[in-house]
Amino acid sequence: MKKGGYHGRYLKVNLSDKSWEIKELPHQLSEDYLGGRGIGTKLLFDLQSGKIDPLSAANNLIIFTGPINGT
Repeated sequence: MKKGGYHGRYLKVNLSDKSWEIKELPHQLSEDYLGGRGIGTKLLFDLQSGKIDPLSAANNLIIFTGPINGT
């Protein structure tokens, strides 16, 4: 999936136990949401549960670049 500037995957890092894994980005997600901000917001909405303390280890930090970043 190298269509439109996306590479079809993202990196998920767990800072608590210093582990990481490469996850596949669903193709439909890159078609439905515009840019890194849209995809990052959708992932945060799906991964984050309701009310979480901002400084909690269960809180997610998402950094996502867009398809034309670095051009």
